[in-house]
Amino acid sequence: MTVPHRSRRARRAWAIGLTGTLAAGVTAVVAQSPAQAAACTTPVKYASSSNTIYLLTAQTWTPTAIKAACPAAPLEQVASRVWELRADLVLNNGATLQLHGSSAGGDVDTLRVRSLASNAPVEVQAITAHWGTIDVDGVDITSWDDAANGPDTNPAVAAGATGVRGRAYIRAQSYLDNGTPRLSRMRFADSTVENLGWYAAEAYGISWKSVGCQHNADPATGNNPATCASAPVTGGATNTTFRGNYMGTYVWGGHAMTFTGNYFEHNVMYGLDTHDVTTDLDVEHNTFSYNGDHGFICSQHCDSLKVIDNEADHNGMTPWAGPSPTGETQAGQVHGIMLHRGVTNTVVAGNRVHDQPNGAGIAVFDTAGQTITNNTVTNNLYGIRISVGSATNTFTGNTVTGSTKYGVYTYKGSDAAENSTSSGRPTGNVFTGNTVTGSKVAAINLTDTDGTRFDRNTFGGGAIRVSTSAGTRIAGGITPGQAVTATGSSAVPSDVKLVDPDVQTSSTTADAYSKENITSSAGRLYLVGAAAYSQTVTPAGSTVTLTSAKTGTTSAVQVTPSNVSVLPSTSSVKASTAGGTTPKITLTAATAGIVVTVKVTGLKASAPYAVSGGSSPTATATSNAQGVLTFTRTLASTSATSVTVSPK
Repeated sequence: MTVPHRSRRARRAWAIGLTGTLAAGVTAVVAQSPAQAAACTTPVKYASSSNTIYLLTAQTWTPTAIKAACPAAPLEQVASRVWELRADLVLNNGATLQLHGSSAGGDVDTLRVRSLASNAPVEVQAITAHWGTIDVDGVDITSWDDAANGPDTNPAVAAGATGVRGRAYIRAQSYLDNGTPRLSRMRFADSTVENLGWYAAEAYGISWKSVGCQHNADPATGNNPATCASAPVTGGATNTTFRGNYMGTYVWGGHAMTFTGNYFEHNVMYGLDTHDVTTDLDVEHNTFSYNGDHGFICSQHCDSLKVIDNEADHNGMTPWAGPSPTGETQAGQVHGIMLHRGVTNTVVAGNRVHDQPNGAGIAVFDTAGQTITNNTVTNNLYGIRISVGSATNTFTGNTVTGSTKYGVYTYKGSDAAENSTSSGRPTGNVFTGNTVTGSKVAAINLTDTDGTRFDRNTFGGGAIRVSTSAGTRIAGGITPGQAVTATGSSAVPSDVKLVDPDVQTSSTTADAYSKENITSSAGRLYLVGAAAYSQTVTPAGSTVTLTSAKTGTTSAVQVTPSNVSVLPSTSSVKASTAGGTTPKITLTAATAGIVVTVKVTGLKASAPYAVSGGSSPTATATSNAQGVLTFTRTLASTSATSVTVSPK
């Protein structure tokens, strides 16, 4: 049975045409001769041989109007405002099918589209706008099996079956007719659409397609990217539930479409699947829940998307096991929101993405330059996943919590990159002001990834792991005791730079090929393994370089900021200290005569201290009210010089 609608906040070519040369793979039909057609008033025709009703003029048709023009057509009002369509219905020449409920002043509150278990095409119906408009407002639409007196809930057909239809469906098709655009539009408002579709081209349930549109030219079929712009499909949906369909909705070559306030739930495959060269798409305030595959995806050269304030949850509870239309080697991964291959000019913002147990909250695949901001990503296998060459994407202000494996996960993957970094290695992605906490295995796991930058983030829970990845920079956000590891190979070493860490980290370099640099712009000196450790200091700051030759690989090495900072006036010095309230600082100048400014924190407030060492005589200096002592020493030679600070 259908479920009453509530107000809410919350593929290929198989086309029908009348004339002209159509794209390869499109089936052409012509109007039936009078001998083949039941008595109808032009411009409505009914072909009994194919069990198809045709609407042939650019006017608006309601179920009542269709029945009046063609009484013999298999379209019946079976109860008050309940209509059942028992034939295919095709719109041509700009015809409009108006399905409006009583709330919108119309004549149909429920539309049943016949879908018998025989799977015979003449008994499993389709509605097709092939140059026309489908306008739905305030209607419950469902497949219907008269024998079962209920919806057709089985989208499958027998293995190897041919010449069948799995389940009823609705689609809108735009196309070029010898260069002339023939455009279709389909929109839904305040409706429920359920139990439609099966796995066959454009038969997924609710489908929009620009026939002949393809992101790359294919001479064999005549498909061309130019068709996408010349003959897009349009429309969308507001405040509508798409439930139990094969795909909640499917779009290919759409333009300026809006999906807002809808529910996409319990669909066999995707919630909302938007595809080749879909542009100016507005996806806001929707809910994508309990779908078998990704909640929302846009794939292959989508442009100018706004994916804002949606909720995606519990998708892929059982990993999707069917064929992958995207061609991605999914390995069972199902994501809440996915940008797939060549997406441009897109913002993913303010979404709540949670409880995808077999994939990422947000996944970015072979896509560069997008903005992912202010999303809340909770309890997913991975919080944010970046793969297959994705580059220069920015992630700002996101909150990622409770990831059952990694909070942020980057890797090359086995698929070839087509639109981003040709090597397939994610490159130059930037994370700023994000919070990544409570990850069960690792807060960050970078593999085969270059130039990733983390600025002013907060990381808590799980290690930070960098493997076969170059140029990783982490400025701030390390939590006390958090492990940072760098591993690589002779061919692909790893290097990690930690900038201005102000807490103890547990760092190890696990092989002979990788290193970690710990830097402080203030010249902070660090303890390695609780001991003084020689580090280079220039006027720009200090650097500790950790390699396995110095630290070994058998256990983690604690790196702790001391309370001593050193900045030379020119050139450089080698410096080390154990810190403490009576620090001894060892300084070795690269050139004689360098003046070094030393700052010691954590001392008694407003207290006198004796400072000795260097070419300057012992002097008394007084700490300030915050217990900070600052003084200068001149290093007259390039020999090691000890400078001590003692309370008086």
